[in-house]
Amino acid sequence: MLSFKSFFLTFFLSFLFSFSQESRSFVKYDFKNDKVYNLKLKELKDSLNKNSTSKLERKIADLAFYYKDWDTAIGFYEKVVLNAPKGDSYFRLSVAAGRKSLEVSRLFSISYLGKTRSALLKALELQPNNPLFLRTAIEIFYEIPNFLGGDKEFAKEKAALLYELDPIEGLMAKGYLNEKEEDLVLAKLNYSKAIKLILKEELELVLNRERRDLAYELGRVTADFEINNELGITSLQFYLKNYNFIDNIALEWVYFNLAKISIKQKAMQKSKIYLEKALEIKPDFKQALLLKKEIK
Repeated sequence: MLSFKSFFLTFFLSFLFSFSQESRSFVKYDFKNDKVYNLKLKELKDSLNKNSTSKLERKIADLAFYYKDWDTAIGFYEKVVLNAPKGDSYFRLSVAAGRKSLEVSRLFSISYLGKTRSALLKALELQPNNPLFLRTAIEIFYEIPNFLGGDKEFAKEKAALLYELDPIEGLMAKGYLNEKEEDLVLAKLNYSKAIKLILKEELELVLNRERRDLAYELGRVTADFEINNELGITSLQFYLKNYNFIDNIALEWVYFNLAKISIKQKAMQKSKIYLEKALEIKPDFKQALLLKKEIK
């Protein structure tokens, strides 16, 4: 029988992962069977053995990060930040640890979550006004339970700061926090304000920002809140068109949200095509299967 402590831990870890695993399925990659990656990695490690330099350590860390080999990336970024403590290196260490925490059992994820949190705090210490770091911190510190180092008030403070620095990202972050607190009316209001600001700018410049997930998030938000269907379609198609190896969101979720918007536009044939594409990628994608059953 589980002890009370074990039950308590399991309960809160279930809470932590419920949103991340269901609403934003991240891409995984079988780097172990990628011959190109493993050859490049071996060559760099051989060079490092002959002449150990921080530049080579950073090259290995970046290569592993690109191919989603999170353990190797974590190990080498930890070496990099010892020799050259820069915000970008700490941020990548945080992202690698966070992504790894989603790929292991919930019990083993605790140590990775600790690295995620501490590295992100160091990144913010070095670059406190970096919008990308702030946006990531808002999600990390809101979703991690308090007893594992989470801090919802800290997340809200960073959302307020982000709004001052970048109103579009700040409003998107506020909408995200509203969703987490199940205030969907306020969430829609903040998302609508963000979209109004976006429509005043050149859309492609907005979608080409450093935070590539913004294009996906705009599509997801318009699909869920019925704010601006045309913008949602454009944003998701932009994400698809520019999708590459380094992107985070699994493609089945992009097609799923395109299908949802198409249904609202009464473009039923398009919605069926998008759902089939989603199910080709992930045949057991339960949200897509349910939606497919509904539109029949």
